[in-house]
Amino acid sequence: FRRVLFRSGWIKTADTKEPVPYAIIKIQNSKVAFSCNESGYFKNKFASFPVLLQVSSVGYAAENVEVKQTDTVINIFLQPVSLNLNEVNVYASRSNIQASSLTTLKSIESYNLAGTTKDIFRSVQMLPGVSSNNAANARYNVRGGTYDENLILINGIEVAEPYHIKGFPFASIGIFNIDLVQRIDFSAGGFSAEYGDALSSVMNVDYRKANNDSITGRVSLGMIDLGLVAEIPMGKKASLLFGARRSYLDPVVKMIDPQDKVSVRYYDIQTKFDYEINPRHKLSVLAIYSEDADKVGPQMREYKNNWNDYINQQPVSVAQSERKNLLLDSKYNDLLLALSSRHILSGKFILNSEFSFYHELENSPQYSRDSITYTYSSAVLFNHAYFRNDDIKDYDITNYEYKLSGKIMFSQNNNTKTGIYIRHSDFDYQRTISSSWDLYNNTDHYPDTVNTIYVPANVEQNNYEVFKANALKFGGYATHVWQATSKLTVNLGVRFDYFELNKRLDISPRTNISYLIAPDLKFTAAWGIFYKSPLMKQLKYNFATTENTKSQKTTQYMAGIERRHNDITLKLEGYYKKYNDLIPVL
Repeated sequence: FRRVLFRSGWIKTADTKEPVPYAIIKIQNSKVAFSCNESGYFKNKFASFPVLLQVSSVGYAAENVEVKQTDTVINIFLQPVSLNLNEVNVYASRSNIQASSLTTLKSIESYNLAGTTKDIFRSVQMLPGVSSNNAANARYNVRGGTYDENLILINGIEVAEPYHIKGFPFASIGIFNIDLVQRIDFSAGGFSAEYGDALSSVMNVDYRKANNDSITGRVSLGMIDLGLVAEIPMGKKASLLFGARRSYLDPVVKMIDPQDKVSVRYYDIQTKFDYEINPRHKLSVLAIYSEDADKVGPQMREYKNNWNDYINQQPVSVAQSERKNLLLDSKYNDLLLALSSRHILSGKFILNSEFSFYHELENSPQYSRDSITYTYSSAVLFNHAYFRNDDIKDYDITNYEYKLSGKIMFSQNNNTKTGIYIRHSDFDYQRTISSSWDLYNNTDHYPDTVNTIYVPANVEQNNYEVFKANALKFGGYATHVWQATSKLTVNLGVRFDYFELNKRLDISPRTNISYLIAPDLKFTAAWGIFYKSPLMKQLKYNFATTENTKSQKTTQYMAGIERRHNDITLKLEGYYKKYNDLIPVL
């Protein structure tokens, strides 16, 4: 009979005292290894004392800790080292983006930068290299690129068009709930081969794990929406994080202009469920649903004008009356479901898998009825014009995706990460454009009475478009981080992507280097080739052909110097981007 004792502890960073999630703990001279959880907490049983623990995590110096029988709670502090490349801030664990220009925002930092809207996209717009030409728009441009060149991820899962209020071209708000965010990793270029389908930037938003101690919740009232957040423990191994928001923009719009018939309504519901099978195997389920209803009208505008003119060399007085009637009734919703798992197979090998389902549905009809009437002082003259334009768009997009990745830690100074993915996409697009121009007048051929009707027959003004397609996309990557010396770190990587509808295999080699000139002074450089395959909306054909739209391409060069002093980081970086095969953006 052996007496088994449980011991627990915390693993934190030596500088900021923040938790280090998923650090590996190995019992010396044995094959036993386990890990802490996302909060840096661990608990394990020991049959004999003293026991020597070897604690390691990528981005930190390994630490050996002796546990005695009298020890009950163990606090272990890991010292950060310059292993992963070019971070300007450290929180919880080193980022996998490994970019030349990477910024990591803690939750409190992103909250303070978000402004009155509390939108994380506003936080990103405050970062170097990022610009926005409209303060009301959540979309952003990075270093000369367009907004569709950016890759946006939530807990590592790609999300397309994650915006509310998309029905208005110059306004939008992100669907991510800032009250659920643990941190944001953002790269303005030079990111590792792990990330594809991006030419300018990568933003990864991490939702936190709910606490396991007690039920907590709060209600928040922002400038544009009302929010609810709850953290619900479900036993010692499971927890649920819940967030919901509902806009109240309608009263705000009416206060600004009571005459405008404008309605802006949205809501979203977001949950994250975490389950710890055991310290080495964890599951996570993420669900996000958002829905919008944007409406303008029925709205009537009337304009009047008067002037004097000559018709058939006779003076006349002209009174112009113009009426514009508009109705925009846009409805759309997004649904994301994702199942993720993390398995620590040994002290040197971690396996991650993700299965995600994404569905986007949009219906955007727009109707306009305009008329212009000219009234003359001569009763025999008449001139009436009537314009009609209907534009009805329907999108239905569905993606299924599976990702599998693994990280191998050969040593504290050598680690490799590799992964594969496969995605199946269905796209159904219909658009109906119908317009006419009716003109009744006798002023052009005075004094003869003429009745003229114009109905445009060109494709742009009268058209019915149908585009249906489904296709596979698959690819993979491998990236290796090697700390050659105590000062020099090199990251080498390559990825490949194949898209069935354009028969294009894109190969993207990339590299980053970091050299520590002095303890507080670092030189960084990056080079890489980046591809972005066309969106379904941008394809020429819905069948495979070598003449279909090519992937867009950039070649990037970056170099910079970074100096850190206490909590202040100063950085000077230059970059060069060369574009090829660009697709026009409307």
